[in-house]
Amino acid sequence: LQTTLNKSIYIMIETDLLDKAAVKKLPVMADESIMAPKAHGTSATPVQANLRWGCENKLADRICNFNRHYAEHSSYWTETSFLADAVDELEKEKQIQFYDSNSGKLLFSAPKGRTWDQFVKES
Repeated sequence: LQTTLNKSIYIMIETDLLDKAAVKKLPVMADESIMAPKAHGTSATPVQANLRWGCENKLADRICNFNRHYAEHSSYWTETSFLADAVDELEKEKQIQFYDSNSGKLLFSAPKGRTWDQFVKES
């Protein structure tokens, strides 16, 4: 998740990657250098080969690693198996886990503090 503001980038970074004493709260402010070219676009690695919910690997890689503006079109997620698969996961686990497309690390769980219907509507 990134938002440009006053030539700085807010970026969500897992706290285990940072000096715990330096992290007071998320999101962490960073300057433009955080998006400097790396081995694979703005990341060291491409997205994983087998993404959940039938997401297109090539599209995900472009968005995650070779993109500074925009993402997939607003209704793309409705073209995937997300809703059906998520409902199954929600029934079994009571939450849905969302992972980073590149690293595979857990980013967040949902829905928290709202109903499933509210989460879907906001999505």
